[in-house]
Amino acid sequence: MAKRYGLSWILVLFCVVLAVSAANAQWVKDGIPVGSADNFQEDAFLVPDGAGGAMIVWQDGRSGSYDIYGNRVGANGYVYAGPGGLPLCLADGEQTLGGVAADGNGAVYVVWLDYRSGNAQIFAQMIDTSGTVHWTADGINICQFALYPSDLAVAPDGTGGALITWSDYRNGNTDIYAQRIDGSGNRLWSDAGRPVCIVATENQQAPKIAPDGSGGASIVWEGTSGNIRAQRLDDAGAMLWDSAGVAVCTAGGYLYHLQIAVNAGGEPYVSWTDQRAGYDDIYVQYLDLNGAPVWQVDGVSVCNDAGSYFNKYYSRIVPDGQGGLIVAWWDHRDGTYGDVYGQRIAWDGARAWGSMGKMLVPAFAYEGPFSMISDGAGGAILGVDLYPGENIKLDIYAQKVDFNGNLPWGSSGVPVSVAESFQYSTKLTSDGFGGVIFAWEDYRPNDTDADIYCQRFSGTGLWGNSEPEILSCADVPADQGGWVRIRTAASPLDAAGEAFPIFGYNVWRLIGSGGGPMAVSAAAPTLRELPADRAQAAALLGDPATAVGVRVSGPQAAALGLPEGDWESVGFWFATWDTVYHIAVPTRNDSTESGTAEETYIVTAHTSTAGVFVASAPAVGWSVDNLVPGMTPGFAGSETASPAGLMLTWDPNAASDIWKYDVHRGEDALFVPDETNLLGTTTDTDLHDGTWVKVYQYHYKLVAVDRHGNKGPEALLRPEDMKVGTMLLSFAAALRQSAIEVTWTLADLDEAAALKVLRSAGGSFEELPSIDIDRAGLDFTAADRSVEPGTTYRYRVDVVEASGSRTLFMTDGITTPAMPLTLHQNHPNPFNPATTIGYYLPESSVVTLEIYDSSGRLVSRPVNGMKQDKGTHEAAWRGVDTNGRTVSSGVYFYRLICGKETISKKMVILR
Repeated sequence: MAKRYGLSWILVLFCVVLAVSAANAQWVKDGIPVGSADNFQEDAFLVPDGAGGAMIVWQDGRSGSYDIYGNRVGANGYVYAGPGGLPLCLADGEQTLGGVAADGNGAVYVVWLDYRSGNAQIFAQMIDTSGTVHWTADGINICQFALYPSDLAVAPDGTGGALITWSDYRNGNTDIYAQRIDGSGNRLWSDAGRPVCIVATENQQAPKIAPDGSGGASIVWEGTSGNIRAQRLDDAGAMLWDSAGVAVCTAGGYLYHLQIAVNAGGEPYVSWTDQRAGYDDIYVQYLDLNGAPVWQVDGVSVCNDAGSYFNKYYSRIVPDGQGGLIVAWWDHRDGTYGDVYGQRIAWDGARAWGSMGKMLVPAFAYEGPFSMISDGAGGAILGVDLYPGENIKLDIYAQKVDFNGNLPWGSSGVPVSVAESFQYSTKLTSDGFGGVIFAWEDYRPNDTDADIYCQRFSGTGLWGNSEPEILSCADVPADQGGWVRIRTAASPLDAAGEAFPIFGYNVWRLIGSGGGPMAVSAAAPTLRELPADRAQAAALLGDPATAVGVRVSGPQAAALGLPEGDWESVGFWFATWDTVYHIAVPTRNDSTESGTAEETYIVTAHTSTAGVFVASAPAVGWSVDNLVPGMTPGFAGSETASPAGLMLTWDPNAASDIWKYDVHRGEDALFVPDETNLLGTTTDTDLHDGTWVKVYQYHYKLVAVDRHGNKGPEALLRPEDMKVGTMLLSFAAALRQSAIEVTWTLADLDEAAALKVLRSAGGSFEELPSIDIDRAGLDFTAADRSVEPGTTYRYRVDVVEASGSRTLFMTDGITTPAMPLTLHQNHPNPFNPATTIGYYLPESSVVTLEIYDSSGRLVSRPVNGMKQDKGTHEAAWRGVDTNGRTVSSGVYFYRLICGKETISKKMVILR
């Protein structure tokens, strides 16, 4: 049958479609059609398009025999070529799709068996994201020397090209061949391809291929004498292992359903169904780059099911990123029909999820092939065709399993499509941004023929573009700064009737973003570390009582599906089925005239199932202090004799964001404060004017400035309001052993007056109410015994009279001797059951305190990388290890790590 329609009008249509705005495109529940026409559309393959969507290819029967069609679906559900798709090959005869491979830049290599000349030949085509077909119309012939080729398998070569393998009958029996092509369609391994295995005594069939990351490939195949063999080719197609391949399994019996995957180093893993014990079983093997088996000869069984003899088959594998792999399969242990079970085989071949594996997806019937890809974080995502109950209708379900075997999408997975009629033959690929796109054959609406449908799921198990969208991050007006209002478009799943309805929203701020002065809201300590366990973390974030104030590190963010970076949770609100939400959240910084303090936010939408949530794209906002400070009260001045001059004092300004106080001096009450008459700036509530002379009749103005540069109204101090005169004859201050002693002598003192001593350690002066003042006539002494080593102190003595308070004198700074980092002997020692370990920090530091047994094994870590202030600290140890188990009697060593310094001592437990 002739099928030459010509591609020109279709390409024009595709370009027109590309020019149409995709703003209104969106995913819908149960998926969208990407390949719908008369007759059957089948056997879809898909790869990422590099922009959050996917390139999809299938074999299409609309003309009465199979052709090759393709389409592109965007991250937002926009179908670029319309629901009918774009023809890639309309040649005469049948075309049956063999597979696809991505070039790494959004384009896709498509490979198929083509019967245009009667006998099967291998053809290929390349199409990019714009719909442009790169090679000759209807594709190029990959190997004209192939005879009765079959069992096509395709993989990217890691350098922008593609690798192809197949079974070939050119030598009178079935052998394995391979070819490599580049982006221009050039055959890189000769026109005839490269032999992978030619053994005259038996047939080789069903090859699978995986790239080694260096332009070469590892290939595995079935031998008809009951064995599995493998070969590795270099980038030129030369065999690196034995010419007949290396043995993966020679245990005998019927071996089938081969799968291959490679780790980051290009080393292959292989899985297969094996009947060596008289029933179907799943085995896996790991080969090094020399072809030697890493695990036990003939493979490792995924289950320790001796005596049970339940069938297992249709395995799928992905590397776990830690030297092992995750394997899933259909399993008959629970009855006539199977469920999907899984196992992680660790780097050493050990079963990590228990001896029997664990159920990933329960099913009622049907056990067809399913698909699985890596989730990019040590786990896997599955797409499964199953009967979810006694309803005899195939649906598509998805499941996610993490590195530890947890199921964050629930014990039964999540429905991808449960529309009317049948859905099956699911395939999936990563969207490149933590989510996954599914494609399947779908018989809706009338059960007569299949179409190709697609659906997107986020990395946390929600369908479509379920992410909320931050519409704006705006400053909250008429405030002291420190807040922005997040205006958020609701998740499309914020509605009734969803399998996972949205329960609430959480706002996150990127730690380290922004600049400018710290906002008032940042002063409160809020951060708590998120638990390492993912299930505990997900439950914590989904509860409004515990969500706010949590810190998520970069690796945790990646595991949870959040954008890159360290984040802190700053706000939570409940979903109410609204379309738009508003919430004010605190900022770390505020904008000033010197620049904008931009900060980055995301919003996560949480379902009622812990761990099922989705994140918005980041958005930037900033806050501004819109309020100036009020006038500062209590502005007063008192003459001092030593140091000579005028002590200016005032009460703290009521504004919560005061940065500093500027004091100006002029000759009359009408002078204008500016830089020319600025006397001084301070963060305290006092300032001494040592150049004051009573006769000059100075005027003073006090201006409060907040941390964002806003200046308040001026407070005025006139000469007639100042307190003058002094009773002070002399004063002194000196260090006496572990105390600082302040002495002074007065000429006279009103019996109704009171004296008070104030102290400053670099900041404002604060009263020492507990200090005793000893008096002998008009001589006074006060000893401060609460001083810390290595600290500089200043003292001020005020007299309080009926007319008010004024300063008598202020001392210069007196520095106490510094004490080095010190680790004290624990007490009691020996001890049972508990002891206390004390240490002194000469400055604020990050501290770790560890305990080791006599063999050098870490037993406990009472203090783990904690930021602690300068001074003396204590830590208790109750004689237990990190798992809470009581340790035995003996000698133990404790070690203090502070910056680059380490100090150790030993202690004894006597039980």
